[in-house]
Amino acid sequence: MAGPFALAWKTSGTEVPLSITRVGAAAGVRSVGRSKERGITQAGSRTLTGRRTLKSTAASAASADGTAPSTDGRRAKGELRRRALIEATVRVIARDGAGGVTHRTVAKEAGLPTTATTYYFDSIDALLTAALTSCMEEDSARIERLAEEPGDAAERLRTLAGLMAELLTAPGHLLAEFEMYLLAARRPEQRAATRRWQEALAAFARQLTDDPVRVKLFARAYDGLLLQGLLADEPPTAGEFEEMLRELLLPPG
Repeated sequence: MAGPFALAWKTSGTEVPLSITRVGAAAGVRSVGRSKERGITQAGSRTLTGRRTLKSTAASAASADGTAPSTDGRRAKGELRRRALIEATVRVIARDGAGGVTHRTVAKEAGLPTTATTYYFDSIDALLTAALTSCMEEDSARIERLAEEPGDAAERLRTLAGLMAELLTAPGHLLAEFEMYLLAARRPEQRAATRRWQEALAAFARQLTDDPVRVKLFARAYDGLLLQGLLADEPPTAGEFEEMLRELLLPPG
C-alpha cells in the first residue's frame, strides 16, 4: 500500500498505483460532463418544444384570422385557371366550332400557356366534357331559380319566353351549347351533363302542371324550339315563345 489516499491496481503481476484523488477528480469531471450533456439535451428539447409551440400558435392564429394556408391559395389559383380554360373552350366553339378546339387554341384564347391546358385536361374529349358540363350546370341553375320565383304559371312562362328570345339575340353561346350537346349523342361519357339539364326542365314543368305527358313534352320540346329559332331567318319573339309554351304546359281555357 502506498498510503491512505492511493490504491494499487495489480495487473499482469505489476502494481499500478492509482491516486484516489485523481480517480475522484476524473469521475467528477465525467459526472459534470454528463450533467452538462443532460442540461444541453434538456435545453435543446425545451427549445425545440418552444419552436413547435410557436409554429402551432402561428398556425392557429392564421386560421383564426381567416388567413388561408398556402395550399388553399394554390388550389384557388388552379380552380381559376381551370375555369378560364373551360370558358375559353366555349368561346372557341362559338367562333370556330368544336373542330377548332385544340390545346393550343384554347390556351391562347384563355391567355395561358399551352402547358396549362394539358395539365388540367389530358385530352380534347376531357376539355369538351368539362365545357358541356359547365354549360348544363349553369342552364340548370338558371331555370331552377326561375321555378322558385314568386308568381303564377303565366308569369313564369312569360319570364322564360323572354329569356329564350334574349338567347337568340346573341346566339354564339347557344350555338356552342348545341354543338356540344350533339357531340354527347356520340360520346356516352358526356351524357350525364345532358341528363342533369333534362331533369331541371322537367322539374320546372312540374311546378306548372300535374300532367306527366305535358312535363315530358316540355322537357323535350324546349331545346327544339331554340334550335329552330337558330335556324330561322327571323327568330321568334318573346310573345311567340310565350304562346308556344302555353300550349305545351297549360290546359286550354
